Amino acid sequence: MVDVNNFEANLFSYAPADETFHTRSLIKIQDGCNNFCTFCIIPKVRGRATSRPPEEIFENIRQVVAFGYKEVVLTGVNLGRYSYGEYDFEKLVEAILDLPGDFRVRISSIEPDGYTESFFRLFDHPKLTPHLHICLQSGSEEILLKMRRMYTASSFKKMVHQLKALHPGFNLTTDVIVGFPGETEAHFQETMDTIREIGFGHIHTFKYSIRKGTRAERMPEQIPGKTKTDRSEMVRRLAEDMKMSFRESFVGKTQRVLVEKILPDGTASGFGEHYVPVIIQDFGLKPNTYYEVEINNILSLEEPTLAGKLK
Repeated sequence: MVDVNNFEANLFSYAPADETFHTRSLIKIQDGCNNFCTFCIIPKVRGRATSRPPEEIFENIRQVVAFGYKEVVLTGVNLGRYSYGEYDFEKLVEAILDLPGDFRVRISSIEPDGYTESFFRLFDHPKLTPHLHICLQSGSEEILLKMRRMYTASSFKKMVHQLKALHPGFNLTTDVIVGFPGETEAHFQETMDTIREIGFGHIHTFKYSIRKGTRAERMPEQIPGKTKTDRSEMVRRLAEDMKMSFRESFVGKTQRVLVEKILPDGTASGFGEHYVPVIIQDFGLKPNTYYEVEINNILSLEEPTLAGKLK
């Protein structure tokens, strides 16, 4: 375990790969966290929040774009807390979008901390993909307080409604923890109601598990395993229905698909800008290439997958 007060290692000292079988490059811009959620061990093992110098980030992106990557994914533990000199997260993303090259930008998982309408308007830029994974964890105000989350369920919903009003069809995905200590049936139903109200494109559901050294480990009213399993299954079923409904909304519309691989039958698969999987039912396509695809169907594969043909 590191001494979080004296952690001076260079967390960003790695060179970008110039050869890859993939189409996207992960760009680490931040590490560590200062939030100290009661269930989380990250501040103890990763240290306090640290931001990478912006010029290093810009150069990293210039390099991977020159290597041929078509998508860059901004990663970190708590991206919204990025701060270096005059750059906060919003200003950093805006500067990245202004870099030259044919590439798109995806933001990985973020905490719902203080995003404003001015940040959401960045999604008007054609390079910034209309998808965010924003961690909800619970729809209960009381449980969020016990988790020591830095937001309320009401502020989360207000933020999401603002985002969706600006960008209809936006793909919002999330994390939910069930069975946190003290979570009653009423608390859980508040989470289910919040999920229904928001309408996520995908949900990662986690059954709460104890992390040694956290405050939640010492909390009373630990939830039985069967209860956690039952609640997880209820969230999973609801999430699957929402995922199908969201993906059905793409039929008849166009996605700009970045091809990741050619399938054995000669068709191609990749992801559209909303980070939804797409199979292009045409032949002779090339990996790591963008194609405009008209969606005409949904295939029942490992998950509901959009299918279509070139426009």
